Amino acid sequence: MSEGFYVSRLAENAKEFNTLNIRTVELYFQKSPGWGKKDQRGIEGLEYEVFDGTESIQSGTTKKDGKVLAHVRGGESRLKIADSMYKVKILDEDYEDKSKVLGVKQRLRNLGYQLGGAGPRQDGVDVNVNENADRTIMEFQVDMELDLDGVANNAFCQKLDDEVKKGS
Repeated sequence: MSEGFYVSRLAENAKEFNTLNIRTVELYFQKSPGWGKKDQRGIEGLEYEVFDGTESIQSGTTKKDGKVLAHVRGGESRLKIADSMYKVKILDEDYEDKSKVLGVKQRLRNLGYQLGGAGPRQDGVDVNVNENADRTIMEFQVDMELDLDGVANNAFCQKLDDEVKKGS
């Protein structure tokens, strides 16, 4: 099988004419979490491979920013990097309100911040305020150059929502 993507077209009248069911997800492998604008946290030179089931669909090496543009087929792929395997899954769910604890945590997690292992997916996203949430709120405030007070006030929630929408 040669490398590349295979495209099949639906009939011209079909509702989903010329639709590719592949999405690209930006993943960053960094020395420390967050979105520092002034520092270089990326890990350069990591070889990676993306799989759809057992089929390799993509490979490459991270650049200076540590970014991987991973192709996700059918809502889920697997990424092998640095001798570890990661599940990359598209979650098309609506966010809770940005002013609610769950909504704040959903958005922080979407941006790659670590919230611990609580919650139904064991990703730290739940309705409880805890030390992990407080720490992560402060990390976001530092990264976005907001007032460092550990409070998810209106300005914080709006900036968080704006950053998530930038990545959409």
